[in-house]
Amino acid sequence: MKFITRIATISCAVLTSASAAQASDYLNVYAGYFDVTQSDNAALQVGAEYRYDDVYHGLRPGVGFNVTNDDAIYGYGGFFWDLYLSDSVVFTPNVVVGGFSHGDGKKLGHGIEFRSGLELNYQFEQGERVGLAFNHISNASLGDHNPGAETLLVNYQYPLNWFADAPKKPRWWEQSAQPVQPTAAY
Repeated sequence: MKFITRIATISCAVLTSASAAQASDYLNVYAGYFDVTQSDNAALQVGAEYRYDDVYHGLRPGVGFNVTNDDAIYGYGGFFWDLYLSDSVVFTPNVVVGGFSHGDGKKLGHGIEFRSGLELNYQFEQGERVGLAFNHISNASLGDHNPGAETLLVNYQYPLNWFADAPKKPRWWEQSAQPVQPTAAY
């Protein structure tokens, strides 16, 4: 029952969120610390993500990668929900899955790793965002060893309005039903 309540709450938040800025793709670059809570293999981490235009009320697919100074590499894809708390504050929960190589860093126990995270960003008038992100990465017990790790990151997101001058086709939920006009028979 708790699971259903959580899903319903999240769904309502997503469906009622309103975008303050024009929808666009985003390039997100970030830097911070990997394994920040356990600190047994702390490392510097940098990365980049491409977040596509929202597909449904703030839900954005995205792809990305990051590296650490211990030569760990993580490439991933997943979903990001932009929930506007105000015109300029954006809360973004996210989930991704991808391939991980530990390099000389912390061994996470499997080549497939899942990441869940939370972001809090300030959005400027032109759509750029700056903020903080906290993520947890884990193999979800796919391997015998599953230590997990957390990251604390500072991020900068830049809107990529590739087709800003092109008219946008309304999405199915934005379309209003137009009555069909009969044509006169001649």
